[in-house]
Amino acid sequence: MATQIFAMNCSPLQVLLTVREAPTPYKFNGAGPGSTPAWIAVPSDSQIPWGGSNPGQGELGFGMNPCVLDDGQTATGFNVEIPTGILPTTSVQLYLFYEPPSSASGDGTVGYLVLNDGLPVGGNITAFAV
Repeated sequence: MATQIFAMNCSPLQVLLTVREAPTPYKFNGAGPGSTPAWIAVPSDSQIPWGGSNPGQGELGFGMNPCVLDDGQTATGFNVEIPTGILPTTSVQLYLFYEPPSSASGDGTVGYLVLNDGLPVGGNITAFAV
């Protein structure tokens, strides 16, 4: 069975995610003001393909995946690392967390969690640590 990617935006803002310099970003709507809870995760408008050990443009795969998250005003670069030791895998879940910059000239803050078949296997949320 092929691996499926389920990517979710946990931010209330609409964002665009570019994976591996793809010409077309993946669009994620934000949770609406009437959503309960307000941070409910929202899936992408289209599924991100899985590239396994040799990911191409627009695909997520094992190792470092260069990404850019754009909120319409600020584009923030970051890497999503998917560990190679999660085989076999049929479902990878990627949860994105975003906080816009505090000033117009700053960078936003991006964090993420990676789950393999529902079990946490990686991520980076250190920028949000208190």
